[in-house]
Amino acid sequence: MELSFKVGKPEQLFFRLVDIVQTDITRADLPLILAIDIGTSSIRSLLFDRLGRCISEATSRQPINLEMGNDGRVEIAPMSLAESCWYGLDAP
Repeated sequence: MELSFKVGKPEQLFFRLVDIVQTDITRADLPLILAIDIGTSSIRSLLFDRLGRCISEATSRQPINLEMGNDGRVEIAPMSLAESCWYGLDAP
C-alpha cells in the first residue's frame, strides 16, 4: 500500500497515519505500549500494539490550560497537568 499526504506539520502526518494504521483491542498483538504526548495545547494518550498499530478505542485528547505571564513566560499548574494525564489514562 502506498500512502501520500500533503500536510503542513509533522504531527499532522503522524496523526493521519495513526488513523490509517489501527486495530481494535481484541486483535492487538501484545505487549501494548502507552504513548503520552504533552503538547502546548493538549495532552494526547495513545495505546499501540507490538506491531505499532494504534488501538482505536484507546486514544484520548485532553485540552490543557496554560497561564501566560506579562513577561512572556508560559506556565502550567503541576496538579492540572497531572490531572489531565490521569484523565487520558482513564478515558473510556
